[in-house]
Amino acid sequence: MKGIVIDPGGDVKQLLMLVEQLGVSVEKLVLTHGHLDHVGGTVEMAESLKVDIVGPHKADNFWLQG
Repeated sequence: MKGIVIDPGGDVKQLLMLVEQLGVSVEKLVLTHGHLDHVGGTVEMAESLKVDIVGPHKADNFWLQG
């Protein structure tokens, strides 16, 4: 099954485990806005899954900078 992850701000290990358990092939990560509880695990998860990140608004992009 294909899918997306919206606002992966939680525990990345737990989110990745759930994705695997559900058998979802994640195609991208989508961010609705730039609050830490929505973007916190985004970069780590995108790197792990080798997927693109869509969003947040460009004014909130600083959340994704290393």
